[in-house]
Amino acid sequence: MSISAAAEPAAKTQTLTERLNEALASQPAESPLDYRDTCDNCSTPASAVFEFPVAEILLCGHHTRLHLESLMANNPTCFWVRPEELWNLNGIQSAVQA
Repeated sequence: MSISAAAEPAAKTQTLTERLNEALASQPAESPLDYRDTCDNCSTPASAVFEFPVAEILLCGHHTRLHLESLMANNPTCFWVRPEELWNLNGIQSAVQA
């Protein structure tokens, strides 16, 4: 699986929203996930992948939104999130927002 949206450690002045918007703008449109990838917490199809030096975490939209802040606080080496899964987060600019 290749993910080109690398997550730089957050600068002290960069907010979570700014960091996510930057990553969403630069991540490839094509998902690195396929039909066999399921959430690590439930059996729902995965909508996001977070890679850390010791593990790769696959999450559905619900679990991505639930754990997003703590995942990003741990500075993943790279990540990919389906933009439409972040529709309810204030300030996130995705293609599905009108």
